[in-house]
Amino acid sequence: MPLFDHVVFLCSKCKRYGKGIGKNEVSKYVKAGGNIVFGMSPDFSVLNSHIASEFGLSFENLLVVDQINYLPEESKNDSNSTAISPRTTVITDNLTDNGYILPGLAKSKRESQIYFRGVPHTISRKSPLIVNVMSAPSTSYALPMSSALDTSSQGLADSSYNGFNIKLASVIQARNNARAAFVGSIDVFTNKFLRLNTKENVYSNKDFIVDLTKWTFQETGVIKSLQTTHHKVGELEPLKRYRIKDTITFETDISLYQDGKWVPYLANDVQLEIRMIDPYIRTTLTPSPNDQTSTKFSKDITLPDKYGVFKFIVNYKRYGLSNLVLEKIIPIEPLRHDQFPRFLTQAYPYYATSFFLLLGFVAICYLFIFVPDFSSTTTTTTSSTATTSTPNPTKPHTPQQLKKKSSKNLKSN
Repeated sequence: MPLFDHVVFLCSKCKRYGKGIGKNEVSKYVKAGGNIVFGMSPDFSVLNSHIASEFGLSFENLLVVDQINYLPEESKNDSNSTAISPRTTVITDNLTDNGYILPGLAKSKRESQIYFRGVPHTISRKSPLIVNVMSAPSTSYALPMSSALDTSSQGLADSSYNGFNIKLASVIQARNNARAAFVGSIDVFTNKFLRLNTKENVYSNKDFIVDLTKWTFQETGVIKSLQTTHHKVGELEPLKRYRIKDTITFETDISLYQDGKWVPYLANDVQLEIRMIDPYIRTTLTPSPNDQTSTKFSKDITLPDKYGVFKFIVNYKRYGLSNLVLEKIIPIEPLRHDQFPRFLTQAYPYYATSFFLLLGFVAICYLFIFVPDFSSTTTTTTSSTATTSTPNPTKPHTPQQLKKKSSKNLKSN
């Protein structure tokens, strides 16, 4: 476990952070479960650029400029103001509609108006772990710093940084649920920007920074399973193993961390997979109220007609929420020798043939033993058939043989 749960980097021009703090160490910190917030400015160092690239983001030494949506000229009497061009402080309302990352915007349905002054970035690799939470307005573009600070300059904008392509803030959630937020401006964290446009009907800089840091520091958008059970229908105790085609009940209680407390998580897309290499069953669990802290997701399931070692998996991953992965290994056994069905439906024709053959044999035996006419008729028919079919062993006599036989008979008389 890291020494600190959260780290904030607001020194974008620092060339080093001290001994043992480099891009590899920051990456290892996040892999160990730590959360970071990174603020960048136009004079960011190579070290900070390399750290951002470790998370799939590419920052450029450019300034976001907008000739239409920008903050009016700052008061010259403001001692904290800097000599900058007003068009570099752009106004944007292009925020993510993810209610878990920015819950204040999703709940209030207010008009968003965020003031931003800083550098753009792009997402250098496609990854489901990266979410862009704020982008520039369609009328904005990016210029080199020298051109942007000169109001009369007509410097050419970088063609890859214009309109909605300009990313201003992005967040990353690692597979271990550690979170990182990268904002292309340090000014948005200052009191001056937090005090801008604090009307009740406007989602302002303060609301945005509060929501962003709360999400990054695991104060919102965190779900967990309080309890996961399984048992046969009609029973309460879980078994170590089940048999094929058993009907079981699978249940899990899921809570959402919100406003400093655990509340029931409401959803209708939590699924259960029963797999052995490949999923044999994939079904959606039915939510039902459990108590004030969790929602019970359950389903009655008939186990597959396949024995082996199965995994019961709930792999629930949604943007803005921590990953919820539940896994239970449960063996499914075949039926015992005395549990198989006595008769199979598909074998009924063969069963009928056997019975008909037996009945026919019994009927013939009965007729042969107890019906005399049937027995004599059978014997006569058999003997006549044998006589008719017996061949004559003697050959027919020729006329010469008949004459000799008759002459012998006369002499004997």
